[in-house]
This record gives sequence, C-alpha cells and structure tokens, in this order.
Amino acid sequence: MKLTRCSSFLGLLLVSNVYAGQQIVQLDDGRQAVLSDDFTWKYLYVSGDEEAVEPTSVAPSNLPTTPETRTSIAASTSLIAGASIIVVDGDNTKVAVEHSGVEIHLVSAQWSDGHLVIDTEITNNGLQPVIKADLNIDIYDLQGNLLASEEHAAFRSIKRMADTYLRPQQTKQGSTIKIEVTKHEQYQISSEISELDHRG
Repeated sequence: MKLTRCSSFLGLLLVSNVYAGQQIVQLDDGRQAVLSDDFTWKYLYVSGDEEAVEPTSVAPSNLPTTPETRTSIAASTSLIAGASIIVVDGDNTKVAVEHSGVEIHLVSAQWSDGHLVIDTEITNNGLQPVIKADLNIDIYDLQGNLLASEEHAAFRSIKRMADTYLRPQQTKQGSTIKIEVTKHEQYQISSEISELDHRG
C-alpha cells in the first residue's frame, strides 16, 4: 500500500515537471490532453497505478484561459494535417511557408469588418531577385470545416523598377490579406506559395 502511494506521488511529481508551462484539460470522455505553447496538443497517458493530474496542478500557458476555448482545442478531433492554429488578435501567430528559398511569414491575425485580416512578411534566401509571390490559403474552424480557400498576392514589385524587387537576403513587408469568413476566436490555417517569379 505504501509502495503504491509512493509511486503515485512520484508519478504526479514527474508529470508535473514534464508538463510545466503547458495546460492540461479534462475531456468529456474522461481522458486528458496536454496543450502546448505552440498550439499543438496530445493525449496525456497515465499508467494504471498513477492518479490523473488535475489541470489546476500545472502552471498555466500562454493559451487563452477561458474554459470554452481550452475545451474546444482539446476536444477537436478534426485537426488538419500540416495546419497551424492561429488566435485572432493574439501575439502568437507564427505561420511560415517556404518555396525555392523564399519564405512568407503570416505575422498577425485580426478581425475587422467581417474579414480575417492577416499581415505578411517575405524573406528572400535565394540567389535571384523576386518580383512576384502568390500565397494559397485554406482557413478551417477547429472542427476541420473548410471556411475559405483563396489565392492572394503576397508580394508584387513594380515593373521595371529594380529597387522594388525583393533582393537576395532581403526581407520586406508583404501584402495584407483579407479573407471573408465567419467569426471565430481561433482558426486552423494551411498555406503554400502557389506562384513565384524571379528576375533573372
């Protein structure tokens, strides 16, 4: 009996240390999930002789802390492969896509006048100047329902004006993208560079 209590205590201590800085939530079916600061999650598995860790025993993370929001992330079983979860009006939007040495970063997401508004930043790590970059964006809710699929101009230079080209090892602010979708606190976003033109 003492050995079982001791192993339970050590198990709780170990789990608390491993998941410090993350949020643990209790699902409706009794299972628990660990929410990470990078907006990913996984189920928490505890061996039979250990007690479940209560969410209050773990230090809170930077994720939104309303019960409804925390539950919606953990309970969603329709997360899109390769997609990132973004929080509207949050500071943690960090989505990046890369193609041929060019990176486009989605650096913030706000809600304005019926649209999801996303700022972009583009970096050229290649060897040739970039004159055009288009971005294909798919927006999903947390249940995996597709809300919008659009292609947007992320960067355009001015024709025959070399100083507007995105030169190698240069970073510039890209276009602001507006997508009309229903309002949610969080979205899943999947994106890829669909077209890229260089000046030879």
